[in-house]
Amino acid sequence: MLTSVPPFEPHPLLKNGHVMTIVSAFVPRRFDIPPAEARLFQVDPESRLLAHCHWQPGKPLRMNQRNCGGTEALPPTFYNSGMSGDYRRVFEELSNVDGFEQIFFAGYSMGGNLVTKMAGEFGAAVPKALRGVCAVCPALDLAACADALERVDNYPYHRRFVKGLMSRYARKHELFPERYPIRGLAPVRTVRQFDDVITAPQFGYRDAQDYYDHVGAKRVAAQIRVPMLLITAQNDPFVPYASFLAARINENPAIRFVAPEHGGHCGFISKHAGSERFWAEQRIVDFCEAIWRSAR
Repeated sequence: MLTSVPPFEPHPLLKNGHVMTIVSAFVPRRFDIPPAEARLFQVDPESRLLAHCHWQPGKPLRMNQRNCGGTEALPPTFYNSGMSGDYRRVFEELSNVDGFEQIFFAGYSMGGNLVTKMAGEFGAAVPKALRGVCAVCPALDLAACADALERVDNYPYHRRFVKGLMSRYARKHELFPERYPIRGLAPVRTVRQFDDVITAPQFGYRDAQDYYDHVGAKRVAAQIRVPMLLITAQNDPFVPYASFLAARINENPAIRFVAPEHGGHCGFISKHAGSERFWAEQRIVDFCEAIWRSAR
């Protein structure tokens, strides 16, 4: 694992968590990798995930979660933050079918929760080919995140999230009208209401709180034994830093926990140019490369 992590030095105009979060959404990450090849992974009898595979160098795959990237027709189900089994099945295919011997996962925000949850569910029975897991600003405590989104200063994010969720639900209704009815649907104005009205009933949870309690990776973080890099920012607007302290992330020796004061939500745009401009991405590369080189 990494012996040291360079400190994050934010761009001087981006020290505010809101500014960093918003600006980073409009600053593209560009990497010198070959064009992607599309591939579908069967994750359950009814559902497939779309991956964008860049076979050289390092063979990176960019996974769409269920219904993301215009893939609403691939799975009949909606998505939720507990579907870590999807990534486990992708791992199994890459390991057992493709024969990859060193596989790393990296996830951001909701995806960060999913890969962290997968790592915790493996516990001490870590497959040999799973060499490391990285998460940036993972939403380990969904209830805390939902509450944070309802703060007045987070209204722009909250409105955008709810609008996006309802738009995706409308597209699912067009494809599967009986499974996703519109008529009689209770009003949805918050993320928690969406999870109460739609997510929880769709997946057999009692209500939003029951759903949050079951799918947050905070429940299994203490069980993680695979080497893991977890990066978050203390000024993340809606993934509270306190949730990582409550989950005692820093007490697990398998987890390299890095929490700079600045960074916003999945931002981490530094004052440096070149590969260090996108600090979190470079830390992921360094972490995976260190493990890969140690096995050579």
